[in-house]
Amino acid sequence: MTNTEKVYVIKELSYSSGPQGMVAGQILDMEGEKRQLTLEDLEQIHELKTGQLIRFAIDAGAYLAGATEKQRNCLKTFSHYLGLIFQVQDDILDVVGDVDKLGKPVGSDEANEKSTYPKLLGLDGAKKKMAAYKEKALLALRQSEANHDYLRDLLHYFEIRDH
Repeated sequence: MTNTEKVYVIKELSYSSGPQGMVAGQILDMEGEKRQLTLEDLEQIHELKTGQLIRFAIDAGAYLAGATEKQRNCLKTFSHYLGLIFQVQDDILDVVGDVDKLGKPVGSDEANEKSTYPKLLGLDGAKKKMAAYKEKALLALRQSEANHDYLRDLLHYFEIRDH
């Protein structure tokens, strides 16, 4: 790895995990407790809290592999929806998951009065929203024209994970 590549990766990781990324999302998430958030508010929280780290991981890999700017932009769009899929599934598991697999009590989001996809859209609505995110993610992945078998498998795993 060249010095330029090292600097890029460190800069992007700092951004994604810092006050413009994950930290901002965590703060918004805590401030949103005991409040009724909109779907847009919830998406913003998840884009920052989880999505920025997923975006970083995918973009860093694409950058280091020599992907074009167009490919990287498409993969950033893909990773945006991948992060949302992860969070929707997380919210669904908090309603219907197995406590032994999750390692936390089912229903903890409701007990903490957090806005979640199932709370805003109902369980079926949350699943439909996840399917819509999946379509958008797969479109961006196809448009990237990158070798995307692993990323498609990752999307599938995020969608069906049980913990």
